[in-house]
Amino acid sequence: SFLGMLSPFLGIASGVDSLFILVGALRTSDPSRSDSDVPRVVARALARGGPSIVSTWLTSVVAFGVAAVFGRSMPNLSAFSLLLIVTLTLSHLGMLFVFPAMLALSEQRIAEGRRDLLFWRVRKRPFSESSTLLTQLVRKLHLGRRLRTAFKKHYARLVEDSRIFRIGGAAIYALLVVTGLALLRDVGRGMPDRDLARDHSYLQSFFDETEAAFGSMRLERANLLLTGPRLNETDYRTSLADLVTAFEDRADVARVACWPNELSDADSVTSVATMQWLASSSGVPSLKDASIENQELLAARCSVYMWQPIDPAGRADQAVAMRDVASTASVSATIYHESWSTHVSRHIAISSLLIQSVGFAG
Repeated sequence: SFLGMLSPFLGIASGVDSLFILVGALRTSDPSRSDSDVPRVVARALARGGPSIVSTWLTSVVAFGVAAVFGRSMPNLSAFSLLLIVTLTLSHLGMLFVFPAMLALSEQRIAEGRRDLLFWRVRKRPFSESSTLLTQLVRKLHLGRRLRTAFKKHYARLVEDSRIFRIGGAAIYALLVVTGLALLRDVGRGMPDRDLARDHSYLQSFFDETEAAFGSMRLERANLLLTGPRLNETDYRTSLADLVTAFEDRADVARVACWPNELSDADSVTSVATMQWLASSSGVPSLKDASIENQELLAARCSVYMWQPIDPAGRADQAVAMRDVASTASVSATIYHESWSTHVSRHIAISSLLIQSVGFAG
């Protein structure tokens, strides 16, 4: 899955965050230290920033662990979550063990007048005292100082002194929750077929021709699977006839071709009679729609020719209605179409996962 390709970049992004935490802790360490105290200062920086790094790692691992467990119905999502757990773990272990060791060694070498571990660079002073072009620019602009001042003197005081700020923040959170719940039911199911092809693909021309020929509908064939058909039982054949009639009565169904429903009483009175009919010239075309084992009919497939809406919402509503007809029948029947997994099944699975994720986050 293409999701797996994203995990290294997310791991790098998380590792960079941890790197900034350690570097920031090192910059705010004791500025009056001597060169011989470099390892001690790096250790203090690690002690100060380490808990934040571990907390971030644990939070991420738990979050993606929950996604892996509850996303088992979507294997790609579950595999991506597990891969991301491994990536984040390795990234944070590197920030806790590898980076501090290299940082302490490099700064100690510079303090002793030796070259940086990055041998193509020349620095005469340790990191917290170095003066590169970038650090000179930052110091001249006073970006860090201005940002700290803005948070300390202005924004942070609102949390402490302003009741309007606290009430407003809580109100915004409540408004976002209510808005999300209200809009969740209107989330579209599936996506247009055009989005499945590139803009310059020949399929775009095919979609244009289809819409020009059929308008907002197109003729499609859905499959109706009958499991364990008992064609020798009168009640079963009556229920099967009722199911076929229920589909034929729908305005969006053009025709139902169901060979088990078209058998005569003589051809369905016994399993042997049914096998003999399937072996005859009349029944041979139906063999492709029959599953047979040891001269017993295990399953049969019928065809439902329907006018399927082109827009995803209409297609999803039709799929749900078709499934309801099949599920309420007295016979064991399942209707399916190749597009329904995208427009209905995945929507149901994703909606459930979305609600669970929001619940855990809340």
